[in-house]
Amino acid sequence: MTVTFTRLAGTDRTKTAAAISRSTGSTGTNAVLVGADAGADALSAAFLAGRLGATVLLTAPKTLSNAAATALTRLDVTSVHLIGGTDKISQGIEDLLGWSYGADNVVRHAGQDRIATNLAVLAAGAAITKPTEAFIVRAYGSINDGVAAGPISYADGVPVLLVDQTLPAGWASTVQAAGITRVTVLGSSAAVPDSIETALRAADFTTSPRLGGADSRATAALIADAALNSYGFSATGVGLARGDVPADALAAAPYAGNRKMPLLLTESTTALGTAAAGFITRHKSTLSTGAVFGSGSAVSDDVVTAATAAAA
Repeated sequence: MTVTFTRLAGTDRTKTAAAISRSTGSTGTNAVLVGADAGADALSAAFLAGRLGATVLLTAPKTLSNAAATALTRLDVTSVHLIGGTDKISQGIEDLLGWSYGADNVVRHAGQDRIATNLAVLAAGAAITKPTEAFIVRAYGSINDGVAAGPISYADGVPVLLVDQTLPAGWASTVQAAGITRVTVLGSSAAVPDSIETALRAADFTTSPRLGGADSRATAALIADAALNSYGFSATGVGLARGDVPADALAAAPYAGNRKMPLLLTESTTALGTAAAGFITRHKSTLSTGAVFGSGSAVSDDVVTAATAAAA
């Protein structure tokens, strides 16, 4: 079957996020704002955005990006949720938004580090709808293993939770208080050590089989399979984003989640990669549409051509 890919892109990641927001299908008047360089915070954001029916926008850390400001106006937003501390989104941005939307309508979710911020976002989303399961990813180093889980996090209320080499004190009780009883580790044991799974079971979590490939692109394909098999996603469409620097994928969760569309990561700007190509080929009989997140400098036209050929 022929797949027609639509590119959603701007000249930088804040503009790409704004371009994606035009087509997400989200109808709420909330927005979730994340620092453009705060990838770990963006992994947290998809869960809260889904509970709010909100879009996800990216901004420069010190000054509100023009693309984000324009999108907030266009979307007729009435409340904005900031993810991360003032090093990720400045107090000046919060003050500006408070002046525009009212201080009570600008809410910051933050902790002393990315894991604490992650738990603050979990608590905010759980106050709306309690989750029962979560994905577990590494908090430091490459966070790419968690990117492809964003659409599931948004659509099905499965938060992506961050851990380091050990579970922080109080982490398990906080997560259980949010309603979570079952967890799935994303990534290889080099990213999230086996000892974490042991600790999770010792803390009375049920652990599902790990979704971990040889690299983040292979892990993304495994997550895409899980999206189809366990979360009611459809094999009629697929999302594609740059895998080695997946900044453009971070704002894609609302678009792909609302469409129940799995998200794949490319090998690089110029190479589709065997993991993404394999998924597309396996489902070529049903795939008809696709979305490319990012400009040609992120996902080249040659990569899109290769993805189209894989579905032929």
